[in-house]
Amino acid sequence: MKNSIYVYAMCVVMFAVSSCRNERKSEANNIDFEKYAVDTTYHLFGDVSKPAIQIHLSMHYPVGYKNSTVLDSLQRLIITSITTNSNQALRDPEEAMRNLVAQQITEYRLLEKDYETILSTKYDEYDVLPTSFSNEYMGDEDNTFDKDGILCFSNSVYRFTGGAHGVRTVKYTCVDLENGSVITEKDIFVDDYESVLSPIILEKLAEIQKVKSPKELEKNGFFDISDIKPNNNFYLNENGITYVYNPYEIAAYFVGISEVFIPYGDINFILASQSPVKRIASK
Repeated sequence: MKNSIYVYAMCVVMFAVSSCRNERKSEANNIDFEKYAVDTTYHLFGDVSKPAIQIHLSMHYPVGYKNSTVLDSLQRLIITSITTNSNQALRDPEEAMRNLVAQQITEYRLLEKDYETILSTKYDEYDVLPTSFSNEYMGDEDNTFDKDGILCFSNSVYRFTGGAHGVRTVKYTCVDLENGSVITEKDIFVDDYESVLSPIILEKLAEIQKVKSPKELEKNGFFDISDIKPNNNFYLNENGITYVYNPYEIAAYFVGISEVFIPYGDINFILASQSPVKRIASK
């Protein structure tokens, strides 16, 4: 309990949270945003000579919109996306960021015991000690589409906890500003869309990877192609829908993040009659 209080107190003293009122304003939806950011470093034992965790967080937080109910929903969704905070009532972005920073530092301090143990034993000066205890956490939220009553935003998280490399993942969320709800595949497509959309995604992936057939993807680091399906991780724009697959989701790490753009013209026949994308699709 004392450790938790200590870490939170450090966060309040050490971490400067910056905000910039009306840094940017959407052209079509007229949502007002403030940008919040945190950059801080914590060293094991609070000793600057020891390995450290570097933490960077940023978000564009909505502070003004014509529909207060929708604004409330947006605030909840954006805070939850970057902080993974289960407190649905939390609306203070600075507090949310401080809580996440405190959580990351608390988890990082669990390494202090292992660090002491290794220091008490003999190890070569070229051993992995420095890098294995150096961590990094980056969480960035940003808007990717903001027109015609639809807002899409991304939450990018990069984690490095030692080893050969870190891992970056991205989760997209699209919101219908007519009611403040998250747009899902079931809102966009007709029933049984998956059986039709999956082959289209595979064909697009094959084009991107420059292979003759989807089956050949398995020779390029992709896993069983029968498991590649719509994953509800997508963003929208006027021209089409882009599906995003994170490392290890459908392919090995070296493949990276796979993005699959599908023009609306290719899937118009499976768009639901009340699909929200019909408000933005190019004619």
